[in-house]
Amino acid sequence: MKKGYVIYRRNQVTNVEHYPPRADFFRNYLNAKQLLDRTIVNHDQWEYLWKVARATSAAPTFFNQCEQYIDGGLVANNPTLDLLTEIESIKQADKIISVIIIIDNNSDEENFDIDIVVSIGTGEMPSSPFERLDIDSTWSMFSRINDLFKILKEQAAQSNGRVVERAKAWCSMVNVPFFRINPSLSEEIELNEVDNVKLLQMLWETVAYIHMNADQIHQLSIRLLQ
Repeated sequence: MKKGYVIYRRNQVTNVEHYPPRADFFRNYLNAKQLLDRTIVNHDQWEYLWKVARATSAAPTFFNQCEQYIDGGLVANNPTLDLLTEIESIKQADKIISVIIIIDNNSDEENFDIDIVVSIGTGEMPSSPFERLDIDSTWSMFSRINDLFKILKEQAAQSNGRVVERAKAWCSMVNVPFFRINPSLSEEIELNEVDNVKLLQMLWETVAYIHMNADQIHQLSIRLLQ
């Protein structure tokens, strides 16, 4: 967007105070509803940045939830489409407000067009074979329960694959450049990995990815500096 603050000053968490859980957003700008309601910014409702980071990184089984919030990745591990949706809603709200303002002869319409979308991943894990699940066999069902849980967890926290393709297609439809930076990793790295050999291998593969995609990253840097 021409107004860059909408791009990078928002953070997403999952609100589990009630069921079903929902995505909540910490912002330092007004959302579409607040714009239309002519909401006045209340500085008493602001949160510390460390608290926002603590809430959005409260991954279950690793960290306790922060008040009513847990890791935002449980609702949208790749929130690109959520951000694009929010930008579009703000854009539509701004159009309505601009019509009112123009009628009042106070201001011209502001430009809320998206200039570029940059999606940065945390690494793409290699695919692995999955044995056929026989639902006619009770033993097969029980022995594969861990695999089923893994599938459900992967789909709930999906950050690559179709979710990226949908965001890329959305950007293509509105003629917005889309850059995805996400190195391929040789093995799955757990969130709590502490093995220095594995961590160094991951860093090396990231450096190799940057060199292999130097042209794309150079084009991105030029675009961001325009």
